[in-house]
This record gives sequence, C-alpha cells and structure tokens, in this order.
Amino acid sequence: MVFKKLFLLAAVSLSAIFPVSAEWTLGPGIGGGESPSIRTELNKDNVMEVKKPVISGGNLLRRARINAAIDTEVDEFSKYIRKRNEDWKTNGWIYGQEGMVNPEGITSFILFEASYADGAAHPITVARSMNFDKWGHKVTLKDLLPDLSAEDVNRAIEEQIPGERLFYNHSVNRVPKTFYVGKNGKIYVVFQQYEIGPYAAGFMVAEVGELTEKDRK
Repeated sequence: MVFKKLFLLAAVSLSAIFPVSAEWTLGPGIGGGESPSIRTELNKDNVMEVKKPVISGGNLLRRARINAAIDTEVDEFSKYIRKRNEDWKTNGWIYGQEGMVNPEGITSFILFEASYADGAAHPITVARSMNFDKWGHKVTLKDLLPDLSAEDVNRAIEEQIPGERLFYNHSVNRVPKTFYVGKNGKIYVVFQQYEIGPYAAGFMVAEVGELTEKDRK
C-alpha cells in the first residue's frame, strides 16, 4: 500500500502555506473530483481557503442533507479559524477527497482541515470523515461493520502498515471513528497524525472490511 505525504511549508501568504497542488492523499480507492455526481466549490480570503465538495447527484432531499452537513462542518471550522485570529494570526485550509460516491448507495469522502498559526513549526491537519446512506443520513463505521473490534483494527495495522512508520507502542484500544469507503467498495479506517506514528509519517489507513451488497444499493 502506497501512502503519499503532504509537505506544507510555513510562509506568509495562504497560497504559499497551502498550495493547491500539495494535498494529502490517503490509501486505495480515494481521490478528489473524479465523480460526475460531485463538484468542487472554491472560496478563499486572507485567512481561509476552502475547496468544498458539493454533491449534485441523486434525489433532491438526499443532496440537500449531504450538502447541509458539509456546509455545517465548513462553517464550524471557518468560525474556529476566525476566532483564533482574534488572538493570533492563523490561516486555515479545507478540502474534500472522495471515496465512493454513489447516488443510490453510500456516499463517502474525507474533509481535511488544516490550521497554521504564525510562527508555528508546522500546520495542524485533521481528517474528518463524512459518510452517508442513499437518503443522505450520516453513516457510522458501526453501521457498516457492527462486529469490528479494536483487535481487528490492530491486526490490520500489523498486516498492512510498515513497522518503520509506526510508534513502538502503536496499538489502539478502540475502533477509530474516522473512516471512508473507497471506490473499490472496501472500508478503510483513518489514523490521524501522531495517533499511531510520528508526524513525519503523515496520515495512515488500514482496510478493515468491505461493503455488503445491501450497503451498495
């Protein structure tokens, strides 16, 4: 499994800190802007740059629910960045990366939210998962894999992620909440920076299951 790492350089301008071409890429089955049922809306000012995914496929109610959830997450992060700027110059950046986008089944993607406080050693970036059923209701990992355990996740880490990328004590004691469904129908958990490995290792993912035929429809 190949993992690509984003290097964000500290600079004065927002575009220099968060270059459009330098984006996190997770594991298999994920990538941005490739589905006809999703488009990207770009907005930027002096403190925020947003590349927001907008769902355009499926029925109106489903589309409205998903886009409202996206807007809520983007708005909350934007408020956080602007609040930070009251005390310290802070730039923010957010963009979406899609997994499975299926108007009749699961819609799955990750929002990456990054903040860079002036003078900090590096940005802080968090991956937020957004997964929805065919009606536009949020789906949890437990909904898709109710029997998944922390032991299963630890086994997947050992089998799929090279040991040199991991902390010596990298075992998890609970199932991660952040996940996505890839275009290949497989389900991946996402480990945040510092969660099971050092900052330099970036985000890591592990396959923990696959959609059933029921989930695909």
